[in-house]
Amino acid sequence: MTAPDSASSPQHTTTSQREGAEPDASPLQPALSPAVARRNYRLGVINGVLFGLGESVGSPGLVLSLLIRQLGGSLFLVGALPAIQTAGYLLPQLLVSGRLQDQPYKLPVYRLFGAIRVLTWAGLAAAIFAAGVLPPAVALALIVAAFTVFNFCGGVTTLAFQDIVARIIPPRRRGSFFGIRQFVAGLLAFAVGGTLVRWLLGERGPLPFPANFGALMLLSLVCFAAGIASFALVQEPPQLRLGQRLRLVEGLRRAPQLLRANRNYRWFIASRLLIRTGQIAEPFYIVYAT
Repeated sequence: MTAPDSASSPQHTTTSQREGAEPDASPLQPALSPAVARRNYRLGVINGVLFGLGESVGSPGLVLSLLIRQLGGSLFLVGALPAIQTAGYLLPQLLVSGRLQDQPYKLPVYRLFGAIRVLTWAGLAAAIFAAGVLPPAVALALIVAAFTVFNFCGGVTTLAFQDIVARIIPPRRRGSFFGIRQFVAGLLAFAVGGTLVRWLLGERGPLPFPANFGALMLLSLVCFAAGIASFALVQEPPQLRLGQRLRLVEGLRRAPQLLRANRNYRWFIASRLLIRTGQIAEPFYIVYAT
């Protein structure tokens, strides 16, 4: 949050400004030194770039949907992938957010559930490699189960991530922060991710089925692990003004009030619902194109 100016004259410059702290720091939030702020910024950008590349290589709408279909999975199971991904990222935030409000540090939560995500994705890759010897139904069950756990843990890490970013990235730099993450990740996804997917899954690919899909999952695992590790290294200042710990029932009771009171929040929720609804058809494009 941007702290209000105490006065406009140079004589009233605050101590934190004289010492070179971020001018956007709140009086209720410990200021980070410029060196730490730059390091956090770089680590956050690296996190976004690596995650974007990993998601392009192991895309649910491009890679996993085709894999499930080739293993004999139904179209219903293919269509369930975006639903699992959406529910995984949103439902845990509803369940966990109230319990995190009274914790001064969110990075331990990010690290814990980030590690679970890495282990779960490793299990997904192992299940794909084993799909050649396992009954198809068993392989599909393991893959979908790992994908579900990965995304539900992602809902918790996303909650912690956004809270930390709000305290380590000044408001005036958040636009460039997320813009650089998405721009570089998009370029790499197009140039590297797409090339790898086309090479490994093509008719003249170097690996047979299902090892070609397994190789893609291993590559995405490396990106996910490195991305989580990069953000886990940021220096998080403690949150001095803590909220009140809320039970799930209390959070659900407050939700309608928030929607009624905040017009921008209503538009945000509506846009997210429309975008997610439009993405339902995404996994079927590759299925019917092959």
